[in-house]
Amino acid sequence: MTWNPRILQLVRLSAVTALLLVPAVSRQLCAQSEEPTYQQYWDRVYQDNHVLEIQFTVTRENWDKLSAASRSLRQGQTTQYLPATMVIDGQKLEDVGLRFKGNSSLRSAGNSPRKPFKVDTNRFVKGQKVAGCTKLNLSNVFKDPTYLREKLGYEIFQAAGLPTPGVGWARLSLSVEGLYDNESLGLYVLVEQLNDDFLERRLGEASRDSLLMKPEMFSWQYLGDDPQAYEAYEIKEGGKQDELIGRFASLLRLLNEASEADFAAGVTELVDFDNFASYLAANAVLVNLDSFVGMPHNYYLLVDEADGKLKILPWDLNECFGVFSIGRSAADLAAWDLDTPYVIEHRILQRLFQLDSFRKKYNAAVKQLAASAFTEDALSGRIKILSAVVRPQLAELYGDAGATAHDAAVEGAAPQPGRRTSVGALRPFIVQRVNSINAQLSGETEGIVFQSFRRPAPVVVPVEMSPLQKMWATVAAAEQSGEYDKGIEALQQIVESSGSSDDGYTNLRLAWLHYLKGSYQLAVQHYATAAIALPRALPPRQGLLACYQALGDTAQVITTCQGILLLDPADYQANKTLGDAYYGQANYGAASRYYLQLATLNPNDLAMVTNLGWCYLQLRQLDQAAQVFNNVLAVNPLDASARQGLTRLSQMQRRQAVMRQLLTALDQDQDGELSAEEMAAAPAMLEKLDRDKDGTISPAELQPAVEPPAAPPQP
Repeated sequence: MTWNPRILQLVRLSAVTALLLVPAVSRQLCAQSEEPTYQQYWDRVYQDNHVLEIQFTVTRENWDKLSAASRSLRQGQTTQYLPATMVIDGQKLEDVGLRFKGNSSLRSAGNSPRKPFKVDTNRFVKGQKVAGCTKLNLSNVFKDPTYLREKLGYEIFQAAGLPTPGVGWARLSLSVEGLYDNESLGLYVLVEQLNDDFLERRLGEASRDSLLMKPEMFSWQYLGDDPQAYEAYEIKEGGKQDELIGRFASLLRLLNEASEADFAAGVTELVDFDNFASYLAANAVLVNLDSFVGMPHNYYLLVDEADGKLKILPWDLNECFGVFSIGRSAADLAAWDLDTPYVIEHRILQRLFQLDSFRKKYNAAVKQLAASAFTEDALSGRIKILSAVVRPQLAELYGDAGATAHDAAVEGAAPQPGRRTSVGALRPFIVQRVNSINAQLSGETEGIVFQSFRRPAPVVVPVEMSPLQKMWATVAAAEQSGEYDKGIEALQQIVESSGSSDDGYTNLRLAWLHYLKGSYQLAVQHYATAAIALPRALPPRQGLLACYQALGDTAQVITTCQGILLLDPADYQANKTLGDAYYGQANYGAASRYYLQLATLNPNDLAMVTNLGWCYLQLRQLDQAAQVFNNVLAVNPLDASARQGLTRLSQMQRRQAVMRQLLTALDQDQDGELSAEEMAAAPAMLEKLDRDKDGTISPAELQPAVEPPAAPPQP
């Protein structure tokens, strides 16, 4: 048989290709079989302290959308997820969901790209995970130059017996076309997501489908029997668990309506006393006031399907160890009273601490922590181990300043008699807090009771409401439960009954509900009507600003801000928004005026001070920019935006020096000006200077050519 040469060639190629593919397929199958489990991968991060390397690539359009949305956020709101590419320790994932997160931590970043981030790998590509994980929380370490508080804080809660998220670190970099090219964002704190997977890992399979909530409410109110009403408590998991929602509603009704005897008899079936006592004990020893006991926020509520009882879980601990001070000194914070571990009179706390059985559990939990995890030796040992991870990272990223700032934030000044140590210094605060706890437990001293955030308990007086009052009550209840259409309908009835469609207050409420609903154009109409009716009031104009920001109408945003500043020249949001808007338009002179106003009013707002420095940099006012950036770094040596600004400034200064050298070379008569003859001779001179003929003039080529030495005479 005679084979066609073309067929023989194809056979040979197929055989070679098959031989090449065998090892590749084998490696792929091996890699699939050896892919780490969630526990293996994330224990390496959370337990063994492996620092992840994460690179984000975001389109310019999506980055601008995220930045614009973040400027219009109100308390408790979040930006939407937008697609980005993420490479995490070499593993590339396309179209992960990326958004900014946080409140104060987000505002503190200003125009710096060092934002706090939340990642959802499953948002746009279903089933996409990193070793079983779909969500990452990346904190830009607001107000914690030690980078340790989250880790140490959760370890104390864990020692108290609570399920806590894992905490690790990651180094981030960012690429955005035209803005950042693999720009280092520095070191971040990485915190595990709380969700149904977390509940199963920490509490067991029976707890997987529990009701998980993250409320931002001052008081827990009973909202009736409709399960949908409890969306107001920000349900994260278990939204269809009507039975568990019903148990939570029963607790709220008991809490707000029951007598002391009935509450004592019924609460143990609805609240996990051990959990709440342990939470409050850990929170107390940590002096963690930016939490349920202080604001109240930064906590999760869990109605556990395993036993039907309410539990509380900690969240966002970057300001524990007395950083969130409520205006108190470090010495006062370290002496916080253990017997009153709250600074707001939340109904559930008041009623629990009236029960001897609960107070005994709380006292036992405090003593257990004081004898084990919350001792000077135990915490010093953990600080030493964790600093050995963090300090080299900061030194590598920021040089000696990074290591020095970390040391100062951890160690502070040596304690001296009669002198208070800095609230920012971790170890001195721990020493003071441990000493105070031991003295309080032994009866030697009494702690300091904080009353800054206390509010008197409301006096409930039964009244008969008029029809108009009932309609306003309907509006309030509808807003709280998220039934905005119902609230709008009630407000329209109020307008019809009063016959006044241009009333300022009614239009304010209508505008707000339309804004919450996302009907921004309708909200604009009502805010505009309210502004006419209330010509000296800021809220209608602030509402208009939020609407125009949501609509992306930059021209109206600028006009509205200018109107606000006519009423209040010091308004923070208007000044910042104008500064950001003009900066985005490259009108750096105008932007600098508004940032300067904010920096003058509040020199401690380092984000606005740094933004001012960037304006000076863009305006080529390099001396002023250098002064501003150095002032910021004197206060916070790790400020990424200021350090980035100084790097850019140094590059610009080098370019200016090169340009001066080039002009000097072209200025043949050295009179400081380029004459017509010198301009005509410039092309030839430039060609002469380009000694390597690569089409560019390097700094080395601007230096005088060195003649080779003469050959030595021959003997």
